[in-house]
Amino acid sequence: MRKEARKRKKLDKIGWGIVTVVIVLALLSAGWLTYRAVQVARLSRQVDVKVDGTKELKSGRASAKLLAKYAAAEPADQGG
Repeated sequence: MRKEARKRKKLDKIGWGIVTVVIVLALLSAGWLTYRAVQVARLSRQVDVKVDGTKELKSGRASAKLLAKYAAAEPADQGG
């Protein structure tokens, strides 16, 4: 009976250790995902030129001012 109790106690310790490790990993991954989401949000605010002229471009009414902003943008911002 003592051996069974020791064995059960040992398994309980291992089980709680695994649960603790899983919880710590979950917290770390949640923190990392939050950090990345904040970075993406900050980056999206820093976009210099927003060219959302899909409706205007399809209808052929793209303004010259919008196209001039797009032409003056950095090459990396032009998506190609």
